[in-house]
Amino acid sequence: RSSGLQAVRESARKEMMHSIAKQISMYLVSFWSTSLLVYVGTGYEFATNKHLWNLTILGNVVFSTQGLVLAVVYFILQRIGRVKHIAISPLSRNIDVTVEDIRASAARKAS
Repeated sequence: RSSGLQAVRESARKEMMHSIAKQISMYLVSFWSTSLLVYVGTGYEFATNKHLWNLTILGNVVFSTQGLVLAVVYFILQRIGRVKHIAISPLSRNIDVTVEDIRASAARKAS
């Protein structure tokens, strides 16, 4: 296999892994941020044997909006989380492309 094609594949793989990591972290942050107040209220109740009704109500309201928050995250990621398609062969733009041109282009993209 040519080193230029391998460099293009590695670049695409890195970009895709970065996009997937960003999506996973967005979902995890949105999930735990909506659940945090419920866990804090429960932990406070176990630690002090007192019940904070305001925190319980606020935690349940925020927790019940979890579906809405996850839907918003989903639609935001639809716009910003797409992986760019990389053209392996630029022949559609320039007919006189040589192997050296492709390798030079891959080296520029890799660095």
